Amino acid sequence: MRKMHARIYLTALTMVFIIMSCPAISSAGLGISRLTTQVTQTNESAFRYETGVTEYPWAQHCHDAQRTGFTQSPAPVSNHTLWKFSGDGKDFYISFPTVANGKVFLAVQVPLPYDHIYALDANTGEQIWSWRPEGLPIGSGFQAAPVVDAGKLYFPTGTSLYCISEAGGDVMWKYDFGHSLGGTHSVAVSGGRIYGFSMNSVWCIETGYMTGYFPVLKWETLSGGNFTIDPQYSGLIGSPAVGEGKVIGIGRGSGDVFCLNATTGQWKWTVHTGGITQYTPTIYGGKVYYGNNNGDLYCWNADTGQEIWKKHFSLGICWSPAVAYDNVYAGSYDGWFRAFNSNTGALVWEIDNTAAQASHPFLGYWGVWHAPPAVADHRVYMGGHDGYFYCWNASTGQELWKYKVGGDVCAGPAIADGRAYVGSHYIFSKLEGQGTGTFYCFGKGPTTTKVSTMASTVTNGTSMAILGTVTDESSAHLGEAVEGVQVKLTYQTDGDWTDLATVTTSSTGDFSYEWAPSELGTYKIMAYFEGDKDYEWSASEATFQVSSAPPLPEFPEYGTSDFPAYPVYPEYTTVDLFIMVAVIVAIVIGLYNTYTLRKK
Repeated sequence: MRKMHARIYLTALTMVFIIMSCPAISSAGLGISRLTTQVTQTNESAFRYETGVTEYPWAQHCHDAQRTGFTQSPAPVSNHTLWKFSGDGKDFYISFPTVANGKVFLAVQVPLPYDHIYALDANTGEQIWSWRPEGLPIGSGFQAAPVVDAGKLYFPTGTSLYCISEAGGDVMWKYDFGHSLGGTHSVAVSGGRIYGFSMNSVWCIETGYMTGYFPVLKWETLSGGNFTIDPQYSGLIGSPAVGEGKVIGIGRGSGDVFCLNATTGQWKWTVHTGGITQYTPTIYGGKVYYGNNNGDLYCWNADTGQEIWKKHFSLGICWSPAVAYDNVYAGSYDGWFRAFNSNTGALVWEIDNTAAQASHPFLGYWGVWHAPPAVADHRVYMGGHDGYFYCWNASTGQELWKYKVGGDVCAGPAIADGRAYVGSHYIFSKLEGQGTGTFYCFGKGPTTTKVSTMASTVTNGTSMAILGTVTDESSAHLGEAVEGVQVKLTYQTDGDWTDLATVTTSSTGDFSYEWAPSELGTYKIMAYFEGDKDYEWSASEATFQVSSAPPLPEFPEYGTSDFPAYPVYPEYTTVDLFIMVAVIVAIVIGLYNTYTLRKK
C-alpha cells in the first residue's frame, strides 16, 4: 500500500511540474493569471494653481478701492475645506484677508503684544513669512487688511504707514505722520496713490514705484469746517472708498459722510447721517452706498451727495454693503440680511437669522451679522457671530451651503480663483467655550487618481482586473478617500481612445473592473475622474500586454512516415516452437533431478 501511495504522489508532482512549466496550459487551459506588482503609471490633476500666481486677486479690503465686495472670480460651490491655519495656537482676531500672487495676507491680533501679519501659501496654507514692526506700542491696533499692490504690502499701524516686501516681509519704507493713524482701518490704493485716515485727517501719498522709491505726501485734508472726524472714536474701524475721481470718507462719531477730490483733496460734499459713521462706504456706478449705526442704509448721488433712497434696519449696519448684479447686499446687528435693488432700493430678498441672535446671549449689541459680505459667481458669502460661514444664491437668497467654523466671524471673506478665505474670531467663541480662532480656505480639493492592472501580460481572451483609487490631496483631508464619484475607464491600442466602462468609487475610494481584451498588442488604460462640486479632476494611465497563447506540442499523424513504427518481431514455425518448448522442459526436468539428488 505504501508503494502505491508513493507512486501516486510522484505522479501528481510530475503533473504539477508539467503544468507550471507550460504557459499554454496555465494561461489558456486552466484560466490562471499570475499576479504582478502595480505597473508604472502617470498621474495628472486639474489642480494647476501655479505658485506665485493669482488670476483673480482680492488685493484690498472688500476687494477693491471702491469697496464693492465683488469679483469676477469663480467661487466655491460647496463647503469643502482645502486647508486651515491657526498660527501659534493662541487666541486671536483675524482681520480681512487679501489674496494676490499666490499668497494670502492677514493681520492677526492675538493677546498683546503678539500682533503679526502672516503671508500664507494660497494653495496649502503653509506659512511663508510673518512680520511685526519693532518697537510698536502696545494697543496700536492690528486689524486692518494688508493691501497688495505691485509686489508691496501697505499697512497702517501706530503713527506710520509701512511698505513691506510682498515676497519676504521686509520693510521697504515707512512714512511717519507724527500722530496716530487709528490702527484699525485699511488704506486704499488707486492710480499709484495710497489713501487713508488718521485721527483727524484724510491723506494721500504716492507709492514708491511712482516716485523712484520713497513715498511723497500729495495732500492731507484736515477735519473741521466742511466735515468732522471725531477723535473720540479713533478706535472704530473704517476705511476710505476711492473711485470715479473721488474719495469717500467717514466722520466716525460725528455721523458725517463726505466726498473729496481724489487728485487734490478738495472738499466736494458732506452728508450728516445723524448716527455714528463707523464703517466703510461703497462707491459704484455714480452712487455711494453706506449704512450707519442707526440702521439706515443710504444711497446717494456720488457727484452731489443727494439722497436717492434710504432703507432702515432696527439696529446698526455693519461694514460695507456689497454691490453686484444690480443689487446691494447688507446685514444688520438685528439678525436680518437683505438684498435691495441698487437703483430703486426695492427689497429683492431677505434672510431672518434673529433666532440665532436670540440663542447667543454674548452677542448683545454686536449682532449676528458683524462683517461685510463678498459676492462672486452669483453667490453671496457671509460669516456670522453665530459661528457659521454661509453661501447664498445672489438672486434669491436661497441657502446653498454653510459651514460651522471654530468661532464667530466678524471680518469679511476674500474670494479668489474659485476659493473662499475667511477667519474666525475668538471673543465670543472664547466666552462660550468654543476654542480659538482659525483661518479657513474653502474650494475644490485636488485629487489623485491611480489605476493599475493585476498582470503586466495576459493571454488573449483571459479575464483581468483593473484596479484603482481616488483620494483627496487637499491639506485638510490629505489622503482621504473620495467616495461615490464616477471614474471613466478608456483604453487605447494604436489609435484613438475607446470607452470601456464607468465605475463608482467605494467608501474607501477604490474602484475595480473585470475585462477580457480581445485583441493582441500593447494596451493603455486611462482612469479619468472629471471632478465635481467638491473636487478637481485627475487621471492616470497604466499599460499592459495581451499576447497569444503558446502553441501545444505537435504530434505526428498516425500512418505517416513520421509516426514511429511498431517493433518487428521474428517469425517462428511450428517446429521452432516445439524445439523451444522441449528445451525448456528438459531444463526444468534437469533442475528438478539435481535438486532431488542433493536432498538425498
